[in-house]
Amino acid sequence: MWHRMWFWRVWLLVLPVIAQVSEPRAVIQSIQNYIVYYGEGRAEELRAYDLAIVQPETLTEMEITDLHNAGILLVAYLSVGEAEPDREWFERVDVDWLLGENTNWGSYFVDTREVGWQDLMVEIGGGILARGYDGLLLDTVDTADLFPETAPGMIALIQQLRQAYPDALLIANRGFGIVSEIPGVVDAVMFEDLSTTYNFETNQYEALEPKVEVVEQLIKLRDQTGLVILALDYAAPGDQAAAQRAVEIARSYGFIPAVSVISLEDLPDYKLVECVATPSDMEGPYYIANAPFKESLYPEGTPGQRLTISGTVYTAGCAGVLAGAEVDVWQADSTGVYDFSDQFLGRGRVLTDANGRYTFETVLPGLYQPRPRHIHFRVYHPDAGVLITQLYFEGSVSGAPDEQTIALEQDGDTLRGTFNIVLGP
Repeated sequence: MWHRMWFWRVWLLVLPVIAQVSEPRAVIQSIQNYIVYYGEGRAEELRAYDLAIVQPETLTEMEITDLHNAGILLVAYLSVGEAEPDREWFERVDVDWLLGENTNWGSYFVDTREVGWQDLMVEIGGGILARGYDGLLLDTVDTADLFPETAPGMIALIQQLRQAYPDALLIANRGFGIVSEIPGVVDAVMFEDLSTTYNFETNQYEALEPKVEVVEQLIKLRDQTGLVILALDYAAPGDQAAAQRAVEIARSYGFIPAVSVISLEDLPDYKLVECVATPSDMEGPYYIANAPFKESLYPEGTPGQRLTISGTVYTAGCAGVLAGAEVDVWQADSTGVYDFSDQFLGRGRVLTDANGRYTFETVLPGLYQPRPRHIHFRVYHPDAGVLITQLYFEGSVSGAPDEQTIALEQDGDTLRGTFNIVLGP
């Protein structure tokens, strides 16, 4: 879906000028977070992000300068596949360029093969960059999906923007097919509605399951071209659970997450759990190396409360996930006793999948003095080293770091918990 400013202040078009320095195109490769904010008056809060995507006229010249001095990448919106009547330059759009109305937003699909439209977009883009922005968010690139015959025009337009402004960041919103045809031209792709959406008929936010084919397409695009993938999801203000879920799903695929309200004119505080390195903890005296690979630490029928633990293993800063990480776990049984037999009860290893995910089944460990309930973890990946830590449970211990303490939820006869692990530098 595409977003518009409902009110637009008239601004003076500036002819194309020299582009920004080339640093931003390199810097975006290492960002860990970003935000899309189309409102006004909260520029200071954008300092919390590595990249901010805004509407061109929502920041003052001083705010742009201050944010640049703070090291923030600034990218401004430009619709390249639709003409918006609330833009001052709309009167320059030839009616013969229009293909029909987008009734969701009151804008008009444009035939991007029209040279006049291409020239206008290059000029508008230059005016935006002249205000000090590092780049452009190219929205409505997927107009070419609705009108496939216009795809060559969209490709030509984006190539002209790159030629005119070789150092500017170019971020495409969707348009995966177009982007794959022009490797090296676009720096990042933004994808909306990965795991949440907004239902305009019911005016409700809704959870989604990621579409496997879309995720695979994005991962392939990233791996083949080096593009940064930005995921943008939507959640109601205050819905911490939905926002946290969206962030964790995006990160599990190695995408950079952002969550906001559907208007994008607010900066809601979802009280998201920060991505910090999982603290190390003592190994203890009961570790036995080379436990077998198995997803169930105890056979069915073992006394005790059944428990399933799952999670994702992230690289430092949650910049990516670690596929193939070895998660070695060991614990006491429900009576607080460790097993040292050749059956390796309460001991086992699992490997993370392609998305960095792991899961194992066990029983809730019992208490033994002076220890609270806990499970030992030894996590290893050749690219990230070894982390030895412990997992604790809410209500069973006080003083343990939040990053090591989880809540459990009842699911039928089983308790379930999520323990995400971040391997720090």
